[in-house]
Amino acid sequence: MTVVPLLHETGLLSLIALSCLSIGWRVRSELRITENQIASTSFSPVLGLKEITRALKQHHEQRMQVNQEFKFLTEDIQKLKASSAKKSTVLDLGKYVALQEQQQMDELKRLNLRRKLQGLGPVTAADAATKSDVDYVKDESLQITAELINRIN
Repeated sequence: MTVVPLLHETGLLSLIALSCLSIGWRVRSELRITENQIASTSFSPVLGLKEITRALKQHHEQRMQVNQEFKFLTEDIQKLKASSAKKSTVLDLGKYVALQEQQQMDELKRLNLRRKLQGLGPVTAADAATKSDVDYVKDESLQITAELINRIN
């Protein structure tokens, strides 16, 4: 999987673009807006960001390869695509319940792996409803922004 689609799907590409625009580009906007239309915007580069952006993407990809949460995200995207591509569904109630139970067990295993990585103990199925306070996408976005600011300064 390449970086750009994953960056796009996780919203990190938008963050990089926003950071680049807010820090390194001077933007002037045309104020002629009609109903249901957005005015065009022209801009001129103030700072050459191609090399910085390339380095940011490279470092992001390196972090992504070792971050278990991004591996989970990639797996979830693949499962979602496979599920969307299915043309049939299970009508047998017994098989459906077995599939649901297997999915719940897989989710519990993943939750316990996440908790282990955070230094927390495992939970049972009854306790699994708690949500983690760790937002790995936000953390990565902050990492990219901090690296961008450090490179510009």
